Amino acid sequence: MRLIAAAAIAAFALAGTAAAADGACTPKFDFEGLHIGDQGNDHTDRCAAYGDAVNEIVRCVKTIWSGSTRIETEAYYIDDKLAGLKVNYSSGDFDAVIAAYTQKFGCAPSLRHLPATNGFGGALDQQLATWHTTDGDFSLAKYQPGVAGEGSGFLFGPALDAKLHGLGQQAAGALAGKL
Repeated sequence: MRLIAAAAIAAFALAGTAAAADGACTPKFDFEGLHIGDQGNDHTDRCAAYGDAVNEIVRCVKTIWSGSTRIETEAYYIDDKLAGLKVNYSSGDFDAVIAAYTQKFGCAPSLRHLPATNGFGGALDQQLATWHTTDGDFSLAKYQPGVAGEGSGFLFGPALDAKLHGLGQQAAGALAGKL
């Protein structure tokens, strides 16, 4: 199993842990030192605004390489505050990504297996790994719907969810395709 270099994980740093009252692990989420709701978008990455004047969401993309492993981060900002994060990676790196986050968080995720199909109707074993972080659920999927050979992970904070709902179902659906 390939392990993703610490530098790649640090680039979209998810750090720290806190024990929940029942003894379960509740990792502390952060992205480049920012927690959901923190001010701090410097727009130095490739950024574009979506939505309307009331429901604007800024999406900033950064690609990180570690050897032959490509990880693309998509940070979402509302009023220059971190509102959510999506990561994309090769499905073949799924186990390595889980191992890296498990090491970073200090605990294993909850794992689920769900039946799924690819674009050609072939059966897949969709694997989902979820950490219940201080800022919400951070989930990784081995297969990204509609994208062959790619996995993805996400944590969308409440402000991002609210903005997507504010855009309405039709507009949010079109925007979700870009998210």
